[in-house]
Amino acid sequence: MITSLNDIDQKIFSIYESKWGKISDILQKNKKLSYPLFMSVPQAYLEAKMKLLIVGQQPYEWGFNVKENSREEKILLDPVNILMQMYSKFAFGKNYYGPGKNYRSPFWDAARKVYTSLNPEGPEHGFAWSNLLCIDSRNKRVDNATEENLLTLNLLTEEIRLIKPNVVIFFTGPRYDGCIKETFCNVRFKMIEKGLDVLEHPNLPMKSFRTYHPKYLRMSKRWKLLDEISDLIKVKK
Repeated sequence: MITSLNDIDQKIFSIYESKWGKISDILQKNKKLSYPLFMSVPQAYLEAKMKLLIVGQQPYEWGFNVKENSREEKILLDPVNILMQMYSKFAFGKNYYGPGKNYRSPFWDAARKVYTSLNPEGPEHGFAWSNLLCIDSRNKRVDNATEENLLTLNLLTEEIRLIKPNVVIFFTGPRYDGCIKETFCNVRFKMIEKGLDVLEHPNLPMKSFRTYHPKYLRMSKRWKLLDEISDLIKVKK
């Protein structure tokens, strides 16, 4: 059973802190890499009846100073704490929404749609978010050597172990299936239909799915796959 928010965040902090030396070594080799996305569990997640974790591909230039086109050096003053605070302040893309906002992120639209379907009376934005790869390279996938080094950190499996989601949805598409297989050794993909698979692995909840990235779902007019996922979750024992 999940305990208090502070207790979980402290445990997550300890994991990230223990990995920081290796992460720092990776960052020093390539100035184009972003800082890692470090999770901070929202209180609303603890209050939600159906605990949902959304997993993306990689972050979007996390910790970059857009004007300077370089990493924010102040983050290095207290990296783990500041990066966890950054996650909280980002608040699942809240700046993409509201009066005067013309851009609607397919990723956050999809995450909110599934969460609301599973928790119609739950608190707003009561899900969690992580990525297969915690670092990006100027909003692109990192090179193979960096990817291998990141996967050895086992951050995603540790996050899942600590926050204990009931549902995990990988919005990663087939090009990242190899990454999933390295993260979850001997994972089984059971196809429901093209673009939608159930994932079976001891380190994943029974209700785990892999589908396309929401941007592709929208462009290919397959947005209804999100409803199918929600329906499968509701009936899956």
